[in-house]
Amino acid sequence: MYVHPEARGKGVGRALYDGRRQLCQRLNLRRILAGGRLWNYAKQAPELSAEEYASHVAAGELRDVVLSFQLSQGFVLRGVMPNYMRDPLSKNYASLIEWINPEYKPPTTGPRKVRVACVQYQMRKVKSFDQFAKQVSYFIDVAADYGAHFVLLPELFTMQLLSQLDALSPQESMRKLSRYTSRLKKLLTSLDTRYGLVIIDGSHPVLKGERLFNVCHICLPDGSIVEQPKLHITPNERKWWGISGGEHLAVVDTPLARIAVLICYDIEFPEAARYLADEGAELLFVPFCTDSRQSYLIVRYCAQARNRESSVRRAGR
Repeated sequence: MYVHPEARGKGVGRALYDGRRQLCQRLNLRRILAGGRLWNYAKQAPELSAEEYASHVAAGELRDVVLSFQLSQGFVLRGVMPNYMRDPLSKNYASLIEWINPEYKPPTTGPRKVRVACVQYQMRKVKSFDQFAKQVSYFIDVAADYGAHFVLLPELFTMQLLSQLDALSPQESMRKLSRYTSRLKKLLTSLDTRYGLVIIDGSHPVLKGERLFNVCHICLPDGSIVEQPKLHITPNERKWWGISGGEHLAVVDTPLARIAVLICYDIEFPEAARYLADEGAELLFVPFCTDSRQSYLIVRYCAQARNRESSVRRAGR
């Protein structure tokens, strides 16, 4: 491997990190985000959690071959990531580090840009709606702190509320869950008006008359809410939960873009996305909940296909 003469005096590692920062500045990128294995964590694992270990290293109380070097290069520890790689030395953990470009200049012309926060929502057991609200508020607060314009929650993320109820039949569970609709909308409205962003709440069962629908609430910064029901209901949703399919598609004007939502199974049908693209939708959000890798990949690849089809369709107009 060829090593530039300048690198020989300062060390290959430092030279590579210098190159990273220079590239970031030359391309006028806002920051560098990277992951690094917690090299020595296995030795400390019996006494410390991965988060505690990384914090001690960041404070200079412990030394880690990788993380200590990264911190010396101007990076800041932002968190710890589990299941980063198969590595017994790090117990599969990695640090999440960040370097901010001090010379970054926001563009004044060119394509519009938006920042989207997609929440990986962990289904923890809760004892009350207030505890659920605290968890949701945490994610919205973090997204706002990172300058997100849109926050996307998963399909049926409110299923977490069932952990505080006694065992119920599937249909009874969904109907009892729908009783939280007004409290959920009040919570989301307070959050979107407080932080000034758009919250797409994934979906939640909503009872309208005697029919139950799987509905996504699109919550806007002015406090208004647009409802988008799931159109295509899976056989299990219909049989076990008693959910009916919706009958309309909405294109929503937000401060930054015209958006639309297709919930999970809906993205597998080209006609719905085609209609939304023809109606002027610029961003399409797809909250989903799958229980197998195959199902996840179907949603992912169909979303990519709909994006490509819509791009070609717009270019041809």
